[in-house]
Amino acid sequence: MYEPDSYPERGSACLRHTRSRPATPTGASGPEIPTANVRVVCRIRPMNEREKKAGATPAATASTERKEVAVVRILAGGTRQVRSTFHFDDVLTSFSSQEDVFRATLQPLVGQVLAGYETTAFAYGQTGTGKTYTMEGQLDSAEGRGLVPRTAAAVLEALATSEFTDSSVTVSYLEIYNEELSDLLAPTDRHQKLDLKDIGGGRGVCCQGLSEVPVHSMDDILEVVRRAQEKRRVAETRVNARSSRSHSIFTMKVRCQRAVAGGELENQGKLHLVDLAGSECAKKGGLIYPEDVSASARLLAGQEEERERRSINQSLLTLGRVITALREVRKGLKGGCNEEAEECRLRGNELLNKGDFADAVAEYDKGLVALLSAKGEQDDGGAAIAHLRAALHLNASLAHLRRGNLASAIDHATGALAVEPKTPKTSAMESKALYRRGMARKQLAEYQGESLAGLAQEDFERALQLDPQNREVRTQLQQLREQLKDERRILKEHFQSSGFRNIFSKQLYETEVPKPVVRETSGKDKCLLVSTSSLNFDYSGDSVLKSVDLELREAWCVGLVGLNASGKTTLARLLKDQLKPRSGMIQHHGLSQTPQRSPWTILAVLVVLLGIVIQVYSSSSVSWRQSARLGGFVSLGIVGACCLLTAFYCGRPATPKHLVLHLSSETSDKDIIKPSRTIASVIGDSLPKNMAPTERQEKVISMLQAAGFQMYNQETGEPVGSPAEYVRDGLTFERLSGGQKHLIYVLMYFAKCLASPHRVLLVCDEVLGGLDAIRQPRVLRMLKQLQVELKVGMLYITTELHQIHILADDLAFLQDGIICELGPAADVLNLPKHPATKDYVSQFRGLPGGQHFGGKLAESYEKLSSDVPLSRWLS
Repeated sequence: MYEPDSYPERGSACLRHTRSRPATPTGASGPEIPTANVRVVCRIRPMNEREKKAGATPAATASTERKEVAVVRILAGGTRQVRSTFHFDDVLTSFSSQEDVFRATLQPLVGQVLAGYETTAFAYGQTGTGKTYTMEGQLDSAEGRGLVPRTAAAVLEALATSEFTDSSVTVSYLEIYNEELSDLLAPTDRHQKLDLKDIGGGRGVCCQGLSEVPVHSMDDILEVVRRAQEKRRVAETRVNARSSRSHSIFTMKVRCQRAVAGGELENQGKLHLVDLAGSECAKKGGLIYPEDVSASARLLAGQEEERERRSINQSLLTLGRVITALREVRKGLKGGCNEEAEECRLRGNELLNKGDFADAVAEYDKGLVALLSAKGEQDDGGAAIAHLRAALHLNASLAHLRRGNLASAIDHATGALAVEPKTPKTSAMESKALYRRGMARKQLAEYQGESLAGLAQEDFERALQLDPQNREVRTQLQQLREQLKDERRILKEHFQSSGFRNIFSKQLYETEVPKPVVRETSGKDKCLLVSTSSLNFDYSGDSVLKSVDLELREAWCVGLVGLNASGKTTLARLLKDQLKPRSGMIQHHGLSQTPQRSPWTILAVLVVLLGIVIQVYSSSSVSWRQSARLGGFVSLGIVGACCLLTAFYCGRPATPKHLVLHLSSETSDKDIIKPSRTIASVIGDSLPKNMAPTERQEKVISMLQAAGFQMYNQETGEPVGSPAEYVRDGLTFERLSGGQKHLIYVLMYFAKCLASPHRVLLVCDEVLGGLDAIRQPRVLRMLKQLQVELKVGMLYITTELHQIHILADDLAFLQDGIICELGPAADVLNLPKHPATKDYVSQFRGLPGGQHFGGKLAESYEKLSSDVPLSRWLS
């Protein structure tokens, strides 16, 4: 950060661009960002015609390598020169094009806006240094267009890709002239003065009455900028032929939806592009008047000009003070544990936006642990630390809520509300914390009763008091009230009918616990791999699984669905022999006996041992009779031992010929992979041992291509490299994000399926968790190919019925450790019979995008039917 008075005086314009907290509303899904990241870029303009005619020499020189600008000043008398050097985050010379400026400054921010962040770029500098040209440019020339049309076009182009399922973009143009606000996009006949108002709820300040115009194309953007240029106040001065006499703020609001694991993610971001009026010196500035203007008119115009100059300089001075104050606040987070917690928060936010909820939670927890030993609670840093702690709790609550860990979401939201000391920033976060805790309690109330629903209602009501304009909170509160009203009505009717029944025959109306529903399946002709019979498992005295009967067959996929803590993962671990059942049986079928060992081998061993005994005793000093007697006893003992060994050795039970693999999404399971290992070795070492090195490398590349593995530039979001390059360059596991690590982990298990000489039972436990919308359908395609072409048997555990619709042949619904319904997946999904299954399917259909099974995931899955990499990886 540079002090406002330390920039070069002439010939350069500075661009400050910041990334601040997400612009999503209180109820939305974006993470809370408590501080801003500021970069400063300096652009030097070329000399204009007036300066060239006057024979002027450049006052500043730039070095793009050292990222510095040197300014030479000639002191009074012209006998001495002073050279000052200024350093920036980046430097653009007079030869830099408008495209170069865009790539160096705002192109990295486009991805941040689409991720839900609020970003800002200032054009700052003296009058005549090229700020307006940099921001707006020449609209009629594609090469001359400035940052406003280029950035807006980049946003619209990104939204047009298949990654986004829905989007909308609106823009506004605000002018600040002599401390008064006006709308540059308002109709010509409307000259309403605007005002600022704090809308509360932590959403900051808004400009009332400012029009927002929807845009859909580059032509719309150019038309908006032209309308603003026509109304903006400009004048000719001694320094600049077209000097902006006001500040302008171009704001783009972006709302976009994209598919993620578990549904859709909606982000709302903002982009502010600010063209500041240039600072002026009264001696060097001044307007240029026509010759026919009278002296009195010039006097009045001069007074207005002085008022303009003072307003401009005063507002720029205030801006400098604000930036300095932000830097001082930032100091409260520097050093030791505070800085570590801040880095954890940033990493967690990136993972959260990618859909890596488990890894994001781990980062937030690390940050909270780091703050336990943070200092500064009693000094100026205490408020900043409190804000950071609240942000970590709030974001962790959001990650747990998306992941379905409702109890943890409640705990973290409560932690955010309990942060002390209270500051305006932490108070502004209360509405978000109350909303997220209310959402978690509302969902949890579906299984734990009306008491939690009442607490959720209280949270929504408090959040609405803090932010009365929040429609999302209001909608959730209204739905919850209607739900509670219906439940109380049903309960009242139940009590009334129960009282009536008790008058007559209680036994007649008693209800029984619904029996499990088992339907005939079409997979009986498949080879049976593993079956469970009356399987029971307890944990700390609590029954987890109760009389589970299940058959898993070759080339057949059984989907296992159930609520959290219903016993799904426990069953997977029992099948893998990681746990032992309390009672019941897990039986492996299709086993071949191990070859019988020949008894002649044992007889040969016996003869050798007898020979050794005879040799020992014949060479000793003991008499031959004693030796014979003793040798006879020893020989009998050896013969008996050999007989026992023969009986055990030849009668051993056979071992299974197939392999059980448990593929989960748990982060701890990936600890078996050393961070320094290359992704080629992680996958390749699991492939068949008899593969040649070249063949092994080609197989790894084909698997990476089929799965859609791709590295990205962290700043621009652009794809970088290809699977062949990653293998060639030795890309290591530690350089991957959480989702990328999980994808490599999945491919490692796929390689184990390829390498196994035995039949394989693959237990997939929430295998798509942590994968984005691009990789999910690809992994499902690869699983289906393993099932069909390699005849791999599968138990597919998930809570997502979209995935079951695509992959599963049979569906088993598990509730409270009991399989309450089992049958063909299509029949169970479309016509469930057990009350628990009916309730689950009904609730899933009520979720956004749950009306039709498969949803957009199925559409993406079908589009991959002719994908070349997917068709080749098994060949």
